[in-house]
Amino acid sequence: MRFIIVLFFIISLSSVKGQTTQPPNYSCTENNASIQFTLSSSAHSAWNSTSNCSLQQCNTSLNGNNNCLSSSTPCYDYRTINNISYCAPGILCSILERCNNVTQTCLSNNSICVINSCCSSQPVCLPLLATRICERGWFPTGNMINARRSHTVSVLLNGKVLVTGGSDGSALYSAELYDPPTGTWTTTDDMTNARFLHKASVLSNGKVLVTGGWDANTIALYSAELY
Repeated sequence: MRFIIVLFFIISLSSVKGQTTQPPNYSCTENNASIQFTLSSSAHSAWNSTSNCSLQQCNTSLNGNNNCLSSSTPCYDYRTINNISYCAPGILCSILERCNNVTQTCLSNNSICVINSCCSSQPVCLPLLATRICERGWFPTGNMINARRSHTVSVLLNGKVLVTGGSDGSALYSAELYDPPTGTWTTTDDMTNARFLHKASVLSNGKVLVTGGWDANTIALYSAELY
């Protein structure tokens, strides 16, 4: 079953010589997520004439293809307190939540706290889904908890990615989950048997069936187990 997520943002464009161009609504589909933008004729949220604040525009001419990138939707370089860069369109300040004053984090795991949005002196929460509009080619994400090879990778019905077993020189019991919106990995229950070069299948009920492979003594396995 294909899940479609429709997310509405309001994005504005800066005026040129006192006039503002009103482009049509823009939408695209990427990784089974449908995203629609409504463009506004008000001042661009990434530029505030009263505070003379401006953001550097991202270089989107790098290698890679992205059918979500529009010439009428410029992308800007947002920064976290640790100077980590996120490239995203200029989103109206009125729809962005403020970060926690003390921890500089967001209530939602699907947002990242940025300190240079020009929206206010208070850092704001940038939706991570918005950054996908400006992605080009390859970009870094969180590292796995364990180094492994000859493992399996399964996309679960909830959107998370399950990695099982493999080898780091010896067959592994361990499994871990990747959360795409946050780019983070967490451990989950170990398999009953250590195995590598095995197979994993996502069943219609959402469970994952792991079968066969080789154990630490490189003996072929009969066993199967369910996650």
